[in-house]
Amino acid sequence: MKKRNIKYLLLAFFIPFFICLLVSYCKSFFFGGHRNLLVSDLQGQYVSLFAYFQDVLNGKESFLYSFTKGLGGNMIGTFAYYLASPFNLLLFFFSKPHLTWGILLIVILKISLSGFTMYLYLKNHYHKDSLILLIFSTAYALMAYNVNYYFNVLWLDAVYYAPLMLLGIDYIIKNKRSLLYGIILSLAILSNYYIGYMLCIFACLYFLYQLILNYKDKNDIVCSIVSFGIISLLAGLITSFLLIPTILELQNTNRAFGILTNDNFNINFNIFKILSRTYIGAHNNNNILNITTPNIYCNIIMLPLIFFYFLNEKIEKKEKKLSGIMLLIFVLSIMIPYLNMIWHGFNFPNGFNYRFSFLFILFIIFIADRSFIDIKFISLIPYFFFFIIYCLISLVVILSKYSYLNLVMVYVSVACLGLYLILLYNYSNINNKRQVNLLKYLLVILVCAELFFNFFLSIRDFKVAYQNEFNGYTTIIQKEIDKYKPHDNEFYRMEKTFNYTNMDSMLLNYKSVSTFLSTLNAKMINFFNNIGGTTHDISIIYWDNNTPLIDSLFGIKYYYSRSGDRFTYYLVDQFTFSRFTGLIYGMKLGDIYIYENSNALSLGYMVNSKVKDFTNIFINNEKYTSFEFQNLMLQTMVDSNDNYFKPYNVEQINQYNYIVDIKDAEYLYIIIPFQAGNIPKPNLDIYINEKLVNTYTLVNFGVFTLKNEYPNQTVKMTLRPNYASIKPFLPSVYYLDEIKLNEAINQLKENQLIIEKYNKNYIKGRIVATKEKNVLFTSIPYEKGWTIKVDGQKVDYYKVFDAFIGLDLSEGEHLIEFTFLPPGLKLGIIVSLVSLLIFGIYIWKEKQIREFITNLYFKYEEIINYLIVGCLTTLVNFIIYVICTKLIGIDYLISSALAWIGAVTFAYIANKWFVFKCKREDKKSLIKEIYQFIKYRIISLSIDLGLMFIIVDLIKLNDLLAKIIVQIIVIIVNYVFNKLFVFKTSKES
Repeated sequence: MKKRNIKYLLLAFFIPFFICLLVSYCKSFFFGGHRNLLVSDLQGQYVSLFAYFQDVLNGKESFLYSFTKGLGGNMIGTFAYYLASPFNLLLFFFSKPHLTWGILLIVILKISLSGFTMYLYLKNHYHKDSLILLIFSTAYALMAYNVNYYFNVLWLDAVYYAPLMLLGIDYIIKNKRSLLYGIILSLAILSNYYIGYMLCIFACLYFLYQLILNYKDKNDIVCSIVSFGIISLLAGLITSFLLIPTILELQNTNRAFGILTNDNFNINFNIFKILSRTYIGAHNNNNILNITTPNIYCNIIMLPLIFFYFLNEKIEKKEKKLSGIMLLIFVLSIMIPYLNMIWHGFNFPNGFNYRFSFLFILFIIFIADRSFIDIKFISLIPYFFFFIIYCLISLVVILSKYSYLNLVMVYVSVACLGLYLILLYNYSNINNKRQVNLLKYLLVILVCAELFFNFFLSIRDFKVAYQNEFNGYTTIIQKEIDKYKPHDNEFYRMEKTFNYTNMDSMLLNYKSVSTFLSTLNAKMINFFNNIGGTTHDISIIYWDNNTPLIDSLFGIKYYYSRSGDRFTYYLVDQFTFSRFTGLIYGMKLGDIYIYENSNALSLGYMVNSKVKDFTNIFINNEKYTSFEFQNLMLQTMVDSNDNYFKPYNVEQINQYNYIVDIKDAEYLYIIIPFQAGNIPKPNLDIYINEKLVNTYTLVNFGVFTLKNEYPNQTVKMTLRPNYASIKPFLPSVYYLDEIKLNEAINQLKENQLIIEKYNKNYIKGRIVATKEKNVLFTSIPYEKGWTIKVDGQKVDYYKVFDAFIGLDLSEGEHLIEFTFLPPGLKLGIIVSLVSLLIFGIYIWKEKQIREFITNLYFKYEEIINYLIVGCLTTLVNFIIYVICTKLIGIDYLISSALAWIGAVTFAYIANKWFVFKCKREDKKSLIKEIYQFIKYRIISLSIDLGLMFIIVDLIKLNDLLAKIIVQIIVIIVNYVFNKLFVFKTSKES
């Protein structure tokens, strides 16, 4: 490679690298600055996960299972989604207080590498290697997606893989070499399967785009399809060691089949709102979740180049039509929610919408570069015309007053466009080499300056964290946590009433309850919702919603609290820590108290067999308060009718006012259910005798505890919502009979699991079972993957309280061993190894294998084409069925009928033109052919519906699995019908 080529390639990396460093310096989260880059989910989730990853690298944790994930959970899916990027290995070289420096380095490297790979792709695709390519590579690296979503660092791997993937597809089509494509696609899926899935969709679109654009003959098309299809399949299968166990784990989450509501399906046809995101700095902190508009800014210069692309007569019409279709697909995906769902794996994203928009930008830059190559063929009139159009659009945007857009930046964007147009026109009309080079440098400098200012303006108002606060938290609090962490032969949990992230247990490596993860077990969320915890689709917040009963059952032994009172727990220690956060962190110290719960139980203990019938109490659909739910749990454990939580009398005056008769118990336990609908930030202030005692918010709306300041009084409880549409229900006010609670807990203490060894995903202990207590209850969340041995013999386990692991034990002492291995991991490893072997063989003998398959295709063309159409028809049928049942909510039989109508239309057209190649002009014969086709499809529909009824309603198999089985049968039946009765007759005629 020439020195000049290497220089530009290095510049493609280092220009965005130094721009990122400059922005970091300006924002003061440069290495050694007083701020860090933690914001949004990077502070709430990812920094804790990165700390957990450090613990895995240091041998303290396992990527298979962790008890720092809530009460415990499978970690393979969490690793695959959040932590599989190879760049994360760099975190090994950073201490925990300086973890943010490691994250900053990873973000900058990923963004810079995006510029490098984009330059490499454009250089090889267009066979151009010049200074101008730096405009497009830098625009890609510093596009709005990378800038506005830098804190979603796990998504950035796909950004630098995408150009290399397209380069690999180019090699398949033009050079018939598929090694690069296979390697990159596998790495992309492994780094993050979620965004990798989006890359797979784009790979198919881009492959078809280039195939149609570059095909020479039928043989050429078949060869390319064979290589692309085989390598795509093998690349996916190579990742099975991670994908298969991840898919199985995701079946336990709330997001397995989406969290869709009808409110998500608002069609976004406001084209001006979409275009408003193409201006400099079109983003701010208030728009950080970015639900309604895509990140499509990459640089102002791209806009006229796209416009000129479609006007340029030098560019073939075929290419322009195909590019127009590609752009239309992306625009419709932004506007139509159902298409947006497909990109997001049939899930509506929980904030940060249009996560595929970097691919839209990639394609925009791709055709903008193509436009620049032949820009000399654009006359002066289109320049003026586009400037006028842009000014009119800007006027509409200004009048719309979008909150995320600074109007000054609209004017600056218009000025930049004018300057770009002048430079572009002069560049295309000047022949002096020295002047042309000068214009090139001016364009590159101007583009880099614009991208820097957009970067800075976009994140200027981000409420990033302060580094001193992070350092202090991960040193002082870590030190105090480590004092009371259990030894290898102990097992208990700890909680805090304050936090730095939503997953401090992973940040500081201690066993806890609270957590916030997309891979969280849905059964655990439902359980904590029942007992009065604050829960969402992907989170459990426990530290403010606990009770002594639940603390004891889950083995929560130590509490770290800013309050000088924690139930009747014992104060064992205290230390000072900053009362302030942010810029004034450390200005004032306050006490933090450490309390010990002497009733904390072990990881497992023997209970009465009535716990197995616990779910039967809900058969009559009776409604229970959270305190009644807790009572029933403990009652079944110890086979008692005692009520541990007892209610106070609550009388309703009106919707917001209540009278409560209080006795002389030490604490009050209260929960107030309420409905808030779609209110973004609901608050419900709770007053007792006009004194504010608590406020319910989105992150705190469960059980709360008050010191009883009203013994033997009748008090007035008043509820004051911040929105009139918030609807509260009757409050539950209870007190705890601590004497009866202690009696019950003491019974459970008699037969606890004595831990002999605990090591990551392995636990060994001894326990004594009795005749009355013959069920071992564990506070381990129920999920498949555990191997449990009793006295060396493997035994079955089951769900207790629909959430935890339980197993039967005979009377006497037993040695219990728990070992966890993610379900599907062994199978995944085997599939990956076999696929890797086949991949190697294919690459080694690629030409021979491709020619063999191509010859085989032409030999059995009609049969293979029919199978292809059959598979595509099945796919059409399946997609329509999923949309109807899962997204719209139509009955499965009606959905099957609608799916059949769509599929049969597709099948007739495809079979006629692609499989049997019938070109009939005789109207009578054509009508007869259509009649025959529909008649036999109706027969196959009857078979379809009949089999669905039998399999779903009678055999009780999952409807999606049943649909797959039935469609395979229907494909075979339809082939027989078409071959013998429909198209055979047409041919003979």
